Amino acid sequence: MEPLKHSLSMVSILYVEDELDARKILGSILSLKYPNTQLFLAENGAQGLELFEKHRPNIVITDISMPIMDGFRMSSEIKALYPETIIVALTAYSDSNFLLNANDIGINHCIPKPLDYGRFFSILDESIALLSKSFSGCAGSK
Repeated sequence: MEPLKHSLSMVSILYVEDELDARKILGSILSLKYPNTQLFLAENGAQGLELFEKHRPNIVITDISMPIMDGFRMSSEIKALYPETIIVALTAYSDSNFLLNANDIGINHCIPKPLDYGRFFSILDESIALLSKSFSGCAGSK
């Protein structure tokens, strides 16, 4: 797996997943693929929202079905605070009601489980490239 070539020093990612093994595996893969990003891990939506408020990452990757606070509620609260945040939902749900809810909340991408890593990383690469362009457009302005 080749690391992304864009400048990643200003990009940060929050990954929210209640299943420990899934969180560890994808967290490790994200760290390897995007070594210069800041990566935050949370085990539920409540913890994810706390980390979001503290670190304000550019990209949130979240499971939907979690205890304490689900990914929909967390995403809705994040989008209410910072609508420009890119949110990628990883989910086993695929019915039209789910997709309508995700769209209404402002979730940018829904990727079904089991995860298609090619599609997942393509979406992340495109998102990071867009973020990198917006950062470079702000260079020198303070």
